Parts: sequence; structure tokens; C-alpha cells
Amino acid sequence: VFMPLNVKWRNAGQWGMIGAIIVNFVICGLWHGANWTFVLWGFYHGLLFIPLILSGKMFKKTKIGIWKYNLPNFKTFGGMLLTFLLVTLGLVVFHSDTIGQAFDYLAHIASASLFSMPLYRKILLLPALLILIEWKQRDKEFALQIDGIKSFAVRLLIYYVLIFSVILFSVTDANKFIYFQF
Repeated sequence: VFMPLNVKWRNAGQWGMIGAIIVNFVICGLWHGANWTFVLWGFYHGLLFIPLILSGKMFKKTKIGIWKYNLPNFKTFGGMLLTFLLVTLGLVVFHSDTIGQAFDYLAHIASASLFSMPLYRKILLLPALLILIEWKQRDKEFALQIDGIKSFAVRLLIYYVLIFSVILFSVTDANKFIYFQF
């Protein structure tokens, strides 16, 4: 869908590309279902590309900034955190039954009640752990390719912790997997 639109609207420059991307993402939203939340999710993701296009960074590959101890520098970490936050907010809209429900949920997230939840520490620590694993393994073919750990028992323990985490935070009947309906 994107390529024919982009070719057709090429004469419009950056705005033609923005239009082609937004139309493409709205169609991707509709592909997930005939619900306004999916349309809004697609439109939202299309809007996320506008700063990249207008700044000329859409097709430029940037070097990852590395700081001491093989960790990301502040700019790289900030970009990773911002991307994670924006995509996560989009998933709230995607998973909601109505647009009103999505905004109510987002308002609840922004309230002080977020930190009164009993599992908030676990909910915040698990993504941080997975992001750290992903960062450390960014040059590997697979994120769980842990060549540096020679001990089979330690590697097995890591795998069991990850499996246990998936089971602990697994989907229940009250919170079905997003693609369950498909």
C-alpha cells in the first residue's frame, strides 16, 4: 500500500510521504478490525513518523551512542525510552474496546494511583530487565544468545527465570492476548 501511494504523491515532497505513511498505517489499523480504536492506533503510529520525515532522519542510519561500561549514552537511552513509551501508549488504544475507554485508561495511568498498585515494582522491573538483556545482546543474532556465560547451570537458570516471568505475567481470561480474536 505504501509504495504506490509514495510514488503517486512523490511530487508533494515530504508532505506526500507523510500522507502515504498515515494512510498506510490507518489501513494497517483497519486490517486489525473494524473498530475506531484500531483506526486511531494506525493514525497515531503514522503521526509518530512526522518528526523523522521533517527532520530528514527517516532514511538515515544513526550510530548508537555508547557510554562507559558498554551502556547507552543519555541521548540513545532517552530515544529508547521515548520510543518504548510512545509505542506502549499506542498499545493502550489498540487494546481498548472504545476510544473513551482508552482515554480513561490513559488518564488512570497518569494519576498517582499507578504507584499504589501492589505489583508496580514487578511490572516496572521486568521490562527494565528485558531491555537490559536486549541491549547487552544487540550485536548477537538472537537476544537470548548468551555465549559469555559458560556455565550451563547459570544459563539454564536465566532461561527458567524468563519462563517463570512469562508464566507469572501470563494472560488470563480477564486479560486475553491482543490477537486472541484473530
